[in-house]
Amino acid sequence: MVSTIKVDNIQKADGSAASVTDLGVSVPTSSLPAGTMINTHTLKSPSNSSLSMTNGSFADIDTFSITTQANSKLVWIIDTQQYTKSGGNVNVLFRLLVDGVDNGQPGTGDERNPSWYHPWYGHSAGREVMYNHMVTNQLSAGSHEIKVQAAVYNPGTIYLRYQNMYLRYLVHEIAG
Repeated sequence: MVSTIKVDNIQKADGSAASVTDLGVSVPTSSLPAGTMINTHTLKSPSNSSLSMTNGSFADIDTFSITTQANSKLVWIIDTQQYTKSGGNVNVLFRLLVDGVDNGQPGTGDERNPSWYHPWYGHSAGREVMYNHMVTNQLSAGSHEIKVQAAVYNPGTIYLRYQNMYLRYLVHEIAG
C-alpha cells in the first residue's frame, strides 16, 4: 500500500520553520557537488608583532590547525593589512604548506594554484596591502597543519604586520 502525505509546511514545536536537519535528514559531504561550501573559518595571525624579512628563503609566518571533511579543498584568502618595503622592486611571495607539503607552487603542474605574488611589483616603497587567494589540493578527513610562509624576492626588506596589524585569512572549505 502506498500513502501520500501533502502539507503546506512543517514547523517545529516552537512554531519556527523546520530545516532539513531538524527532520533528521543528513547529507554526507562526500555526496555534495564539487564547489559546495562546507565550512568557513576566519583566522588572524596569532601575533601582531612586526616582522622584518630580508632573506629570499621561505620562512613560517603563521601556523594553524584546521579539521576538514574527506575530499574537500580549502580556499585561502589572505589580507596582509599594511606592510612596507624598502624599494620599488622588493616584493613578497607567500605559499601554503599543508601537513608539510607545498600546495600548488609553480613547477608542480597545478596551474590553478600560483603562489601569492605581490600585485604592485615595481611600485615605490611605501605602505601596501595585498589580497589574494590560493586553493589547496584535495584533503583527507581530519586535522591538518597549515603553514603560511613568506619570502622576499629581489634585494631589500619587507616589513609584515606593519604598525602591529594582524595578517587575516578567510578560509572556505569546499567539496572537492
